[in-house]
Amino acid sequence: MFVSKTKTIILGAFIAGLLSGPVMAATEIKCKIKGVGVRNFKLEGFFNKKIYERRNKGDWKEWCPTNAKQTFRMGNKEGFCQVAKYRHRNMLIWGDTVVSFDEPGWKMRYRYAKIGQDYVDSQPNGREIGTCQFWKGK
Repeated sequence: MFVSKTKTIILGAFIAGLLSGPVMAATEIKCKIKGVGVRNFKLEGFFNKKIYERRNKGDWKEWCPTNAKQTFRMGNKEGFCQVAKYRHRNMLIWGDTVVSFDEPGWKMRYRYAKIGQDYVDSQPNGREIGTCQFWKGK
């Protein structure tokens, strides 16, 4: 009886390991963003998920590391990067960038102002959307 319970536990652990393997594997998407080019994003981690970004054939770097000008938040399969007074395309922006791994997507919504201006002087409705697809990278 003890042997059959042990076999059942071992078999259950083996099956759970097989089923969780693809879940723990990194998910990659490739996005074409107008005016920026191609960006690769990779979602890694099980409990503490992080998103990494790669430009062209460069190294993977953490996307949106939290600092004084930006904050990273993670949903189930979506990463949110909030920026404040961040320099982007010769202007200052305040807004959000979302990378989705559920249905591959990249979008950015922001307010913008000229260099030297502040949030109260900013204009609404800055939007950018990238075309993304799942990618099996190297």
